[in-house]
Amino acid sequence: MSGFSALAHDVSASDTWGISGPQFLRGYLFGVVAAIVASIGLRRYLIRQLAVPAQLGEPLTPAELGMLTDERRAVIAALAQLHAAGLIAGGSVARPLGPQDRTLDAFTRCVYDRYAAAGSKHVAELVKSLTVPLAQLRARLVDRGLLNGDDARRARREAAVPILFVGIVGVARLIAGVMGNKPVGWLFALLVVVGVALALVLRTPRRTKAGAVEQVLALRKYSYLRPKNRPSMSTYGAMDAGASVALFGGASLWMVDPGLANDSGVSSSDGGSFGGGGSCSSGSSCSSGSSCGGGSSCGGGGCGG
Repeated sequence: MSGFSALAHDVSASDTWGISGPQFLRGYLFGVVAAIVASIGLRRYLIRQLAVPAQLGEPLTPAELGMLTDERRAVIAALAQLHAAGLIAGGSVARPLGPQDRTLDAFTRCVYDRYAAAGSKHVAELVKSLTVPLAQLRARLVDRGLLNGDDARRARREAAVPILFVGIVGVARLIAGVMGNKPVGWLFALLVVVGVALALVLRTPRRTKAGAVEQVLALRKYSYLRPKNRPSMSTYGAMDAGASVALFGGASLWMVDPGLANDSGVSSSDGGSFGGGGSCSSGSSCSSGSSCGGGSSCGGGGCGG
């Protein structure tokens, strides 16, 4: 009996952490499943706690519609609106803002001022010079429950803690198994699953559900302005021109004005829709009534280290 006990002790001592590969895999699989379920439940709870009633009553400006996609789209939507209103043409300011332009939102006025002052009319440079106004435009949509903000990203990081914990345990076991020359193929496969689950829990869509609904409604409302329908943009007003570019991208801007699109560095292939109010401030002052700112084989140890 003493010889058998000694043999059993030697075998158990050779197992990583004193736990055989198959035993660890069974327990780790349970832990992974439990962690994923816990993270998903926690994610839903935290996001629900953060949810605010979407303020859908106030129509979105073209720039706001563009911001639902990205900052660049917001800027080119404002440019299209300014061009259709006769404020910019031929790569320069065509006329000053007047009483007839009072319906323009504050962000579009900021874009007008930046366009007038910028040495380069390229949209990338305009986006850089409009960092603060763009941040304020985004914050406005976050406050309206249409875009996800920092709180939503923080909630997802907190929800990912259970998955992160089992991931750390798995990586530690993997390293120990490799150093002990144990087969770790199945453990590695489980860690891949853990990594995918972690990425999915952390993923924060740009738009909230309400924001996605708002965009779909706008796409339906302005479906007649799709570039494939070849609309005559000169027959529509500034709001329609801006909304078209906000929703359908560069292809629409080329229809509004090819020269403006070319000067702005916007490609006609920059299309698709899923890919202001408020004051703005920056280091330079702006005119126009708005202040702007800018694998091993599986056997023996069970591939669980």
